[in-house]
Amino acid sequence: MGGGKLLSFNALFVTFRMPLFFFISGFILYKNDFEWTLPVSGKFLLKKAKVQLIPTLFFLAVFVYIFDRSFVDSIFDGTKGGYWFTIALFEFFLLYVLLRIICNKLGYKNGVDWLILAAAVIIYFVRRWYLTSGLYEEPMFLLVGMENLSYFLFFVIGTLARKHYDKIQKFAENGYIVAACLLFSSV
Repeated sequence: MGGGKLLSFNALFVTFRMPLFFFISGFILYKNDFEWTLPVSGKFLLKKAKVQLIPTLFFLAVFVYIFDRSFVDSIFDGTKGGYWFTIALFEFFLLYVLLRIICNKLGYKNGVDWLILAAAVIIYFVRRWYLTSGLYEEPMFLLVGMENLSYFLFFVIGTLARKHYDKIQKFAENGYIVAACLLFSSV
């Protein structure tokens, strides 16, 4: 009873829950006036590894033990025993920090966010092309996998939304813009 509506709601929810998760993660990550130097970045990544990777690997080991699976096969499986998103988030932290460090080393101060956004958009479209090109074979060096790499774009957009929150809030207060967005989303 009502299964059709529930199924359609679930299908709708699935389309935006992971992009929203990565958007919120990027939103929370952004800190104003944070200097991404090598020592600071190293401390940040070490802390994130302790918080994200150690618990993930522990619960993955429990999963492997309970379901009598191979740990190595589970690591290279696309779902990682259901924990792919925590590993992906850590890889996104790595990629984001790497891009920040590269921009700092090259002396870019203004427009860094837009360079990182451009890199995320390029990654998104290269990933789409790669998956549809017929050349697709999952590389072993990328734990998150090509299929999930597109979520990096939502992560970067989340950092930009946090940085420019005041402008977005003013934008959202404009009734004409909100109406246009609602009309556009219903098409």
